Amino acid sequence: MIAVLVPSAHRAPLEDTTARESGVLTLTDLEPDTLYQLSLVARNSLGYSLPSYAVEFRTKPSTPQPITDLRICRLNDPVKTSAGLIVYTEAEACWTASRSNNVTYHVVVAELQFNQTVSEAEQAQTAETSATITVSNSVSNYRVTVRTCANQEVEEGERCTEVSRDFVTAIDLEDVDRFPQGANIKLVAERMSQGEMRVGFTHPLENYFPIEKYTVHYGNVFDDECAISGTVLESCPIRMEYCTSSSITITVRATVNGNFAGLPSNRVTVFCGQPRLTIQARPGYDFVSFFVTSEFHTTATCTIRQRFDAEILGSQEVVVDPVNNPPAYLFKSLDPDTEYFIDCQGFDVEFVPISGSVMFATYNDFALPSMLLADPILSETSASFVRVAVEAVNMPGNVYCLVVPEGSTVPVWPSRAQFIKKGYRSYVFPEMREMSVLLSELKPSTTYNARCIFDPDFDASRTVLRRRLAEEDFVFTTAAVDSPQWASLSPSGSVQVYVNAAIELTGALPVIPYVGTLTLSCPQHPEFTQILRPNNTRFEIQGNTVRVTPLRPLHPAYEYVVETTLGLFLDAFSRFPLPALLPADKFAFVVTNDTLLTAEPALVDSMPKNGAESQQSTLEVTFTFDRPVMAGSAFYKVLVNNDAPLYLPTSEMLFSNNMVVAARQLFYPEDSEVRIVLPEGSICSTFGVCISQPIELHFTVRSLQTPPQMMSIFPANGQQHVPASEDLVLVFNKRIELAEDFVFVLTDETTRNVTLHYAREKDKVYPRLFVDANRVVVRGSAIPAGHSYTVKFNAEDFKDSAGNRALNLPENYAFAVSQYPCSGGYIFEDMGSECSCFLTDTKCECWCGEPENPMDVVIRLAL
Repeated sequence: MIAVLVPSAHRAPLEDTTARESGVLTLTDLEPDTLYQLSLVARNSLGYSLPSYAVEFRTKPSTPQPITDLRICRLNDPVKTSAGLIVYTEAEACWTASRSNNVTYHVVVAELQFNQTVSEAEQAQTAETSATITVSNSVSNYRVTVRTCANQEVEEGERCTEVSRDFVTAIDLEDVDRFPQGANIKLVAERMSQGEMRVGFTHPLENYFPIEKYTVHYGNVFDDECAISGTVLESCPIRMEYCTSSSITITVRATVNGNFAGLPSNRVTVFCGQPRLTIQARPGYDFVSFFVTSEFHTTATCTIRQRFDAEILGSQEVVVDPVNNPPAYLFKSLDPDTEYFIDCQGFDVEFVPISGSVMFATYNDFALPSMLLADPILSETSASFVRVAVEAVNMPGNVYCLVVPEGSTVPVWPSRAQFIKKGYRSYVFPEMREMSVLLSELKPSTTYNARCIFDPDFDASRTVLRRRLAEEDFVFTTAAVDSPQWASLSPSGSVQVYVNAAIELTGALPVIPYVGTLTLSCPQHPEFTQILRPNNTRFEIQGNTVRVTPLRPLHPAYEYVVETTLGLFLDAFSRFPLPALLPADKFAFVVTNDTLLTAEPALVDSMPKNGAESQQSTLEVTFTFDRPVMAGSAFYKVLVNNDAPLYLPTSEMLFSNNMVVAARQLFYPEDSEVRIVLPEGSICSTFGVCISQPIELHFTVRSLQTPPQMMSIFPANGQQHVPASEDLVLVFNKRIELAEDFVFVLTDETTRNVTLHYAREKDKVYPRLFVDANRVVVRGSAIPAGHSYTVKFNAEDFKDSAGNRALNLPENYAFAVSQYPCSGGYIFEDMGSECSCFLTDTKCECWCGEPENPMDVVIRLAL
């Protein structure tokens, strides 16, 4: 039986190995006077059970945990001396609160002389994390002691614990100890739009003086001031008018005591003109590792070619993130001692193209393959898996690892072929971030012998060298109990968080949802707090990544904190619960308040114009907005001649940058009044801000004096593998009429005809050939499956009421019908692979490739 606790940051799960059906678990090393959640997990020879529902209990008061980060954070009425020192007699002491609950802080001040206590007095008793203290004018040194005491009598241990620190009354701001002013500011620059950028960083600790503002330095030329927000991530705008050359270097300092600026932050470079992609190349003998950075969050396509050759040798999709360290990407199988170009193309948040390029040359000397495992070798250890960290390799290749339980004899390691067949594998290359091999499905509390080999990946035809392997042996012991952890949490550290941002939790191994809640709390405005449960569609899990979409759009400039309960997510293999997220984990973010990213889309044009008289020959209505848009709420409304409204899904609209094509393939009778209403929330910007007022378009369709035109045909001309039972549909821009003697003929590959007579079919209850206003339909049930067909169209057969014959009919029309309908079953044809097809709202989708897991098929069909 295993006990899992929340809070659990300070302890591993507790295991009781006694085999029994019921009994008592004794939990030790708990925090005093703390509210815990406890969940039990049973384990037998087959694995773990699902966790029990969590129960809550509070421990009794005992010795409380001490405070941390004791410091003087504010001086009251300081005086500056002629020597440049700042002296004071009254100040505010601050500290980070104790982890224990229900405690009181007693602040004692002792005046010192030659490190001896002259006088001592308790000056404050508070539950807050700061207190005002005073010292005599003649004192130059003093000691502050914060005694943390439980508010109730304790049954064991001491009731109080204390922390002390010495301070001086004369301060040199250039040389403050322990917490230099503004230390540890880590700056990140992010571009919101073409003309707006911001820098973000965490709020540094304050020492002697509160931080009053931040000073932004533009090289050595300009300075600007930025106010404090007080949120988890400070954010300052970059004044682009100060950026007059090609680029500028920006640093930030915390300003205290009027105009004293503390330690500078790291430097970031901002490009003044057109944003660009910056590429760094690290070449080798026949490969290159490269990084792509930018001020934008975006994706880009990178291609490689030889310097004096236009032929593209390869391409890769890369992810660009200005906040996190850029991942490395690889081009391999290059020619040694050759010059190459890497070109990258992408788009910024306004869909403006951005690009970058770099030239490099591969080396002419081949080095023997080498691999070095990290120290320590295991970067992560659990009961069922370990992660082997690779420190470095000198060329691309595969690292294979095999493990054997430790026994009485030294293991006999198999050949390279057996390593490849049975071993755990990871592809690595130089400069790759976090190279590791995951060894899974291990037994708890077991010692293993392990060997990892490095199998280099180079072109043997270009390098005449017998393949040489690098290898390394080691021994490790798995833990007694599983302890899956979160590998990363997002969004975090970015000032560019959209109002439609999703929360991403990434585990070390695949995870599954169980029971519990995820709370998205808003400390500034509790009424905007959201509680989500895994039984709705807001949770999307793919492997080890959980993507949670909030129930409602987030509010600009508000801070949000993410919390989860124990048991909300489980390790997919062991079924062991992942740790709960608590406020102490500080997983918080601030939604951007940038005007471009938070403004709702505005309609700037439409076709046809509002109130216009239109010859609606395209059967489409186009809306043009002032920014890129996407679909929002589910439906929009179309009314023709004040008839019953037609509700159409917004997902069927065609979105292209800032243009929306609505009411596609709808037929408007001549001389009709049409109203199209886009309701509130139906159209949103790509940053998640939706229209707050309905948009209504009114136009009149006048009589068309032109011949009818065929707008579309399904199946498309030349289409292969059309699912059986699909209707054949011709769509025109006007009402169409067929002659009484019209005959529709389909000829298959054996020259056998399928003949449908319109005169016979039109009066049937379920006709196989019929006319529906502007559509001519042939039922799929009339088209035998498993054949290829050709159709000869005669424009004289398709006319409008005025007798004008139709235009744009294909001269030769052909398609092939599958033997199987879109019914979810597997289909086997000459596609070269096995396919599983299923019907969505709009079309038949097929997944082709290797045979699928039957459970995946069942789940997808249920969707």
